[in-house]
Amino acid sequence: MGGALAGAVPAGAAVPPVDSYQSYVRPQCRPHVEQPGVMEFRDMIISRMGGHNDGIHACTGHEHGEGRAWDWRMSAANPGDAKKVQDVLDWLLATDLDGTPHAMARRLGIGNIIWNRRSISLWSHENKVWGPYDGEPHTDHVHFAFSWPGARRETSWFRAAPKPAEWYPNGGAQVLVSTTSGGLFHNVRFGTGAWQGFDDVKRRTKAVLTPVDVASAMVGGEQHALVAGADTELWHAIRRSDGSWTPFGNVEDFAGEVGYISRVTAADVQGALHVVAVVGGEHVLHTVRSPNGAWTPLHNLEVFAGQVSGVVDVAAAGFANGEFQLSISLTDGRLLHTLRRIDGSWTAWGDVEAATHTNPGAPRSLAATSIDGTMHLVADYGPNDIRHTVRYTHGGWEPLRNINQENQGNTGVLADVAASGSTNGELQVLAATSSGPVWHAIRRTNGSWTWWGDTGTPGRGSRVSIAIH
Repeated sequence: MGGALAGAVPAGAAVPPVDSYQSYVRPQCRPHVEQPGVMEFRDMIISRMGGHNDGIHACTGHEHGEGRAWDWRMSAANPGDAKKVQDVLDWLLATDLDGTPHAMARRLGIGNIIWNRRSISLWSHENKVWGPYDGEPHTDHVHFAFSWPGARRETSWFRAAPKPAEWYPNGGAQVLVSTTSGGLFHNVRFGTGAWQGFDDVKRRTKAVLTPVDVASAMVGGEQHALVAGADTELWHAIRRSDGSWTPFGNVEDFAGEVGYISRVTAADVQGALHVVAVVGGEHVLHTVRSPNGAWTPLHNLEVFAGQVSGVVDVAAAGFANGEFQLSISLTDGRLLHTLRRIDGSWTAWGDVEAATHTNPGAPRSLAATSIDGTMHLVADYGPNDIRHTVRYTHGGWEPLRNINQENQGNTGVLADVAASGSTNGELQVLAATSSGPVWHAIRRTNGSWTWWGDTGTPGRGSRVSIAIH
């Protein structure tokens, strides 16, 4: 979406403040030039949210006549389209965590939005509330008008590089939490950093399962949820991009019955869902769900990576090059790692603590994700000792560093941890406490950590997962 900006904010620099509301400048019909900021916004929205381009329409009146307005073709009569439009509007107009209203619209330099017979004007002299629109109904497209600074890519959204994940629509996190009372709940972290609130997944899907463990992964823009049930079955459902859920289906009906599954993890690898299940703490099994919905048989990867016993937890990360990496914690205190190559072969288990030259003790809960070809691993070593390391493409590891020491946090005793990477290089981590709250923190691209923030709680959490678009 264009080259580097003159005057761009470098990586690791402080996030620039939200821009002031833009002054209205009466449009004139200038030469047929589509402005770069409008084009970048158009490309970003279509790539992330879908829909079609109705054009910038240089020289057709209003801000369109100067190439600083864009029409996004979406139908108000289509529930899926309407949901996506509302997601974008919520992202643009939400108050950020610092209490700044209309934060993303101001960062982009947007001055006016028209959709479905309503309009909001964000120009500095306007009242900035939705009202009826008496002109063309705009039921088949959304109109975005930009100020000149926004159109020229001079506002903070365009100047910051890289951008925080919350600066993108639908770039937030999908969270799945099971509770000690047998509940299963879903939450969304919006692009603004605000949380939607926990929703009852069992009620949505009419499921009667009791979770033992949960995992999820984003595949093709949809969240795939895995639940290891107390009924010894492995369940799978999909949360569609419009927020609806499919019913839970039994994976073992297709991949084979294996017995009691104590832990499960999942990751996307080139559009296929890779799932690893721990059976009875003794066997580590792997299956793949292809994009057409077919499952491969659950097979014991220990045949290839080496036999282990006393598996406490498991965490997986998928990579764009087709690799799949896996870590496990054992009752004897070891933390191991293996890699599935693109030809389907597995490396032998390697000792992570030996490779990181750190041995904090016996890890319990694990979480993993991939960011720009590297594996990020998070491990819970006990009260206030949640650690993070990075495995680089050459096979070297960073030391296991205590996140609470990095961000002056106090997570207490944890029930589980989860992690997911953003396309902008940030890492988001969840820490489910045994007392109830689920904490959230972000590792920025410069290696710094945000403070732990409380996502709320649906009850006492037992297991947790996070997946980012």
